[in-house]
Amino acid sequence: MVGSSNSNKNIIRSRCSSDRKSARFRGVHPLNNRKWGARISIKYKAYWLGTYQMEEEAAIAYDRAALKLQRNESPLNFPWKIYTTQEKLFQSWYSIQEILTMIRDKTYSSTFTSFLARQSLASRSIAGGQINAKGTSYQLLFHKKLTQTDVIHIKGFHIPRDYALQYLPSLGNSSDGGQMGSGSIDLTFYDKYCRSWSFRYSYCSSTKTFLFTRGWRSFVAMNNLNPGDTIMFYGCEHVEAGQKRKSYMLDVHRNVAESYIVGRYAEEGIGAYVDGIRGVEKNNGVKLFGVKIG
Repeated sequence: MVGSSNSNKNIIRSRCSSDRKSARFRGVHPLNNRKWGARISIKYKAYWLGTYQMEEEAAIAYDRAALKLQRNESPLNFPWKIYTTQEKLFQSWYSIQEILTMIRDKTYSSTFTSFLARQSLASRSIAGGQINAKGTSYQLLFHKKLTQTDVIHIKGFHIPRDYALQYLPSLGNSSDGGQMGSGSIDLTFYDKYCRSWSFRYSYCSSTKTFLFTRGWRSFVAMNNLNPGDTIMFYGCEHVEAGQKRKSYMLDVHRNVAESYIVGRYAEEGIGAYVDGIRGVEKNNGVKLFGVKIG
């Protein structure tokens, strides 16, 4: 039995403005507070999936719950291809109760992103063997979900202090051994298309923050990034003629809600792909940095 039947009924009755449903999406209901609620029925019992600012977010919550319930014959709010093989694998690690709780508590996206990071470059995976066979090793350094400030602020991308101190080059010396120098350096990252992106890596003493400044706004604009997208940073080592060469790579995991243009097109079941979730091939393989994994 998933959840308490009486508890779910009380929650739904108190939050839904009526029995009205969204005209565009399944399992979505308008609420009294001008937000949107999502719910799904399990064995003829309604289960609450949380409240959302956007109607589309509630629709995705319903779809994710339906995926876990293996309703392959039931139509979803968005095209099936938006939900990758990796997402289905992620869900297989958890019970129905755990997935529904993550959706309701808004922890699903962050947990899924962490899963992708671990899976993509896990040293024990088949992919690790393929990468090492080419003389290159990859290590996930850190990942961060973009905030509104990261996307639109003129100063650039804010790097969490712990990540900067542990994974990025030192900017200067200080009495406590930290990177407190006033200098800055250029760091170059390569994406999976072998394009290079150079960022000015700086420390702002007034705000005591580490930043990518020059070059960051161009990267955001060229890749059409949005708040909620996640950037993953990797450290790489390539052995050539007995010499180790170090470099950096990055990858983008787009927030599902931003990967499709939704709205009036959703009524027709049309999703306009926006250079988002990639890599799912006919043989269920995934490519990362040009190397097929999974």
